[in-house]
Amino acid sequence: MKASQHLIDNVDRIVHVIESGQLDDNQEGDVFDFIDDVLDIRFILNSKREYVGAELCVAFGGPTIWVDLVNRQVKGYWWDEQWVRSYDHDNLGLEDVVSDLYHA
Repeated sequence: MKASQHLIDNVDRIVHVIESGQLDDNQEGDVFDFIDDVLDIRFILNSKREYVGAELCVAFGGPTIWVDLVNRQVKGYWWDEQWVRSYDHDNLGLEDVVSDLYHA
């Protein structure tokens, strides 16, 4: 995968937020502040229409970044560039909150 440093930095920042559970090193915030800034949510369902996960669009245009809660990846796109990075732990609590949003 070829990617500019700008794209890599943006994807890595989102991974850091998810894994650390902190929106900003200098600011108090929580998962609901993160969700407030989400531009779009794609809920993913199985054939029985049961919730499986979701994709969250967190940036659009330059670059476009999606958080894939099913595969635990942050995917960034900018022109012909792509950068995907996995995260190990959702310490922000996105997976639980998005599941609750779907079931509400």
